[in-house]
Parts: sequence; structure tokens; C-alpha cells
Amino acid sequence: MAKTKNGILDGFEGKLGTVIGYRWKGVECMRAVNAFPHDPRTQAQMKCRTLFRTLSQLGSDMLQAARLGFRGPADAGHTTEYNCFIRANKQCVASVDDGAQVDYPALSIADGPLDEVVFEEPLVDNHLQMNIDFHPKASRRRDDYVLLYAYTPALRQGLLSPPVYCSQRRATLMLPDRWRGHDLHLYGFCWDGDRQASPSSHLGTLTPQ
Repeated sequence: MAKTKNGILDGFEGKLGTVIGYRWKGVECMRAVNAFPHDPRTQAQMKCRTLFRTLSQLGSDMLQAARLGFRGPADAGHTTEYNCFIRANKQCVASVDDGAQVDYPALSIADGPLDEVVFEEPLVDNHLQMNIDFHPKASRRRDDYVLLYAYTPALRQGLLSPPVYCSQRRATLMLPDRWRGHDLHLYGFCWDGDRQASPSSHLGTLTPQ
């Protein structure tokens, strides 16, 4: 719908029939409506859209972790943690047939200058409590934090553990009962009070029963 201010002889804004009115550098202008929008939907274009849609959904699903893990890069780059997550993980999504496949072990949910810690094998008991021991490097400050993050692709749900001090040497995460029988990917990273993180580590794939 077009709008005018001073009658039909005045310039207008918006679509009117086969033309569009607009104002450019103080001049009233018109252009023809493109009868054939450039959207060829080629195979290559559709693959690109599928990859971007998959990565965008993943970024939304994992935003709880990314808001901590990419806070430092986001502050430094004057952008959002979501955008940092997308840039860091473009190479983790590949085309497969008519869909997309995510390389979860290569996925990054945190990045920064802090040293990583060494994680032991995660253990899950019958009540779905996950415990994992870790060993910080000697250079780590005892008041830095360690966090775990679990994500199940089938349910598109993620869960962040309560932070624990590096000096505690064990992190715990309670898994929801509805996650039984579903594969989950586990990640771990460090975080400090200066909003910096370590690169995240993929700690394995589990199927709680």
C-alpha cells in the first residue's frame, strides 16, 4: 500500500500497482516492481540454507552455555555470544543427502585464553547424577570455575551444571529423567570472574539408562 502526504500529485512511499515509491537523498523516486524475484532455489543454494538453518537452531539451543563460554570474545568484538558461536562452528556442519550433519565432538561452546583442565571419564548413577573428576593445571587459580554442559540432539535440549571451584576437583550434573535412552554429548570448560573462558572440551557421548 502506498502513502501520500499532499495528494495524488505528490511523491509517495510504498507499492502502487507495478511501481514502488521511495525517497533517496531527499529526492522522490520510483522504480518498477521486479516481476521475477531473484530466488532460483538452486541445489547449492538450498544446501547453504539447510546448513545455516541447522547451525542457527543449534546456536539457539546452546545459547545458555554460549552466553558464558563466548562472553569474552563477544565483549572484545562488540557483538553477541550467539554470533561468536555461529562463527566458531561453521565448519562443524556438513551437507548429507538432503539434510545436514553436525560434528558434535568438534563443536565449540566456549573459547578464550584460560588454560583447560584435564577431565576424567564421566560416571552416571541410577538416579542420573553425573559426576566427573578433573585436574586443573598448576597455573590455574583455585577460585576459577569449572562447568559441564550436556546436550541431547534428539530432544534439542541442553543443561548447564552449577559452577564449581577448580580446587574442588569434581563437577556434578543432574540429568532430567526424560533424557533416559537418548544420546547426549558432554562438554566442559573453565570460566573466571573476568568473563573469560577456556576452549571447551568434548568429554564423550553417553546414553543414560
